[in-house]
Amino acid sequence: MHYGLLTLELHGHLNPMTTLGAELVGRGHQVTLLGSSRAKPFAERAELNWEPLVDSAEINAGWDKLGELSGLAALKHTGQMVKRNATATRDELPAIIAARQIDALLIDQFAPAGALVAEQQRLPYVVACNALAGHLHSSVPPAPMNWPCGRGPLSRLRNHLANRIVGSLFDRFAGAGGPGAVSPLMLTDLDRQWGNAMISQQPACFDFPGHPRPIHFHYTAPWHAEGRDEQIAFPWERLDGRPLVFASMGTLQNKLRHVYAAIAESARGLDVQFVLALGSPDAVLDAPVPENVIVVPYAPQLKLLDRASAVITHAGLNTTLEALARGLPMLCLPVTNDQPGIARRVEHLGAGLVLSLGRASAGRIRQALQTIMDNPRFRNRATSLRDEMSGLDGPRMAAEIIEQATGACAMSSVPMTEWDGG
Repeated sequence: MHYGLLTLELHGHLNPMTTLGAELVGRGHQVTLLGSSRAKPFAERAELNWEPLVDSAEINAGWDKLGELSGLAALKHTGQMVKRNATATRDELPAIIAARQIDALLIDQFAPAGALVAEQQRLPYVVACNALAGHLHSSVPPAPMNWPCGRGPLSRLRNHLANRIVGSLFDRFAGAGGPGAVSPLMLTDLDRQWGNAMISQQPACFDFPGHPRPIHFHYTAPWHAEGRDEQIAFPWERLDGRPLVFASMGTLQNKLRHVYAAIAESARGLDVQFVLALGSPDAVLDAPVPENVIVVPYAPQLKLLDRASAVITHAGLNTTLEALARGLPMLCLPVTNDQPGIARRVEHLGAGLVLSLGRASAGRIRQALQTIMDNPRFRNRATSLRDEMSGLDGPRMAAEIIEQATGACAMSSVPMTEWDGG
């Protein structure tokens, strides 16, 4: 079967989506990543085909700009980018499906235009939640709000009102009220079954309890490929054996220089060694750097996490799950979009602490980091979550669901109830 992959062109979406593509190729399918030239290296690294889609310099520059924003401004800009991308996708995708003879689509939950095209073409498709699986309900706070999970009637009322506001704002930013527009939250609807199946790289253990999900939704496990960072250079000889703290604010919101400066300064005087990854090849930290901090543009994240004792993170889903898979406690500094919701899940599960960006001074970062490293309960909870995830092969689990949902082949003999969490 020939699968077309359609996702947001951000590292945190491209990495897990191409990992799924590589798994499908290994199972005998043809896979083509549909996207702009910025997506092409990801296809090449995963040994997938690539087909140009929405290859616009203006749109690519818009995604780059998102790295300079936070909070409501970032949410607004994300909505505008989704709108531009959706309009172009609806125009270009049907011809590509016909020309490349694509049999089924794997569509990111936040690339909803692809689902509309698939529906019009009567093409089977599966929705993939590369970010935090988004389904708005009064029992949980909306992901962009940095709120803990409460169960009382006031919490539910607050969540209900906030969900309506967040949904309305995001639709407004994306121009969803205009003729022919697509709501960026279309595939988060709990009342309609979009696609033949919906899969998430979240394990069932990494969620708020009782979170409502659609009937065709499946938890799996992280979609990560070992060896992903093999080509990234790193000065390994500078590691000196002190406890290692890996710090990264991802590859999207990576231009908040004052936050990086505060993270670096927080290491001063601690008997640890930091690796601070700036997330951009041309990034430079224009601030004093203590002797126990190694600053690099990019880092071989998986290899460093294997050596780390703790993590400072923006709480992107990929970094969070990679850290939990190694039993590492986290200090979360969420920036925007789904990151606050991910950070609050880390906190709720006892595997780390949350510090809002507005309060992230060097002193507060240092104090919170010492807390998660000195108090064994954080490491114990992270280790417990690691053990729950251990042995789960996320790409294989997801690929089997995709094949079953799109009629590619019979399901394996593993009963779904044993591993899907859905």
